[in-house]
Amino acid sequence: MVLLHGFSLDHSVWDGVVSDPALAARCDLVVPDLRGHGVSGHPDEAAGYTDGQRWAEDLRTVIDACGLERPVVVAWSYSGRMVNDYLRHVGPTALGGVVYVAAATLAVASAVGPAHTWLAGMCSPEPEVERAALANFIGEVLRQPPGSPGHVHFERVAGRTSAQQRAWLRNRPLDYDDLLAGLDLPVLACHGECDEVVLPHLSRHLGEVVPGAQVLNYPGVGHALFLEAPRSFSQDLLRFVEYAAQRRTVMR
Repeated sequence: MVLLHGFSLDHSVWDGVVSDPALAARCDLVVPDLRGHGVSGHPDEAAGYTDGQRWAEDLRTVIDACGLERPVVVAWSYSGRMVNDYLRHVGPTALGGVVYVAAATLAVASAVGPAHTWLAGMCSPEPEVERAALANFIGEVLRQPPGSPGHVHFERVAGRTSAQQRAWLRNRPLDYDDLLAGLDLPVLACHGECDEVVLPHLSRHLGEVVPGAQVLNYPGVGHALFLEAPRSFSQDLLRFVEYAAQRRTVMR
């Protein structure tokens, strides 16, 4: 299983999931940092962030380098683009399934929530605006209270991606509608019902567009549902892995 983090963060968002003993016993878990994030390379030009072919090759490199066979890819938020780039440029045959977690998938303008303004602010060249937006993002979206260890940690993590790099990351259209409508792969869409970054009806719509897709809603949690409900999320991942494996067996 490959778990892909979101905008201006790193692999550590998945700590509560990868530490689940049942999930770790069933799956080899790979948690890379996306390009422009964490300890991965930080291109210094726009094309390093806007070229979908490069994102696709990044994911293929991770899968090949780790020797993964038919992995399930879990894509949270921004990284929905990355797995969709992979599906477009490489294809679905090497994957066992995809889990979209409040992910960037379909171009649905009405699904853009009010907390998106903080993402725009995090790209501001004005330091005071950028810092205020980042504090709101960590406090309200990740639900890490100011001054808490989690807030301090994610502030440090987010600081590894510059405001300019964030702006390049966001300067990409969502143009995957036709691709997803023809996808023949086990798909699960998960969404927190209190998400104010990507509104929950996006995942419901994804469930209607992707043939055979499953949809799970998580009451009382927001955009980073796996931070707020890690055990429930891990159990749902396990159930989906088993479903995807059974589907492969039937199709042989």
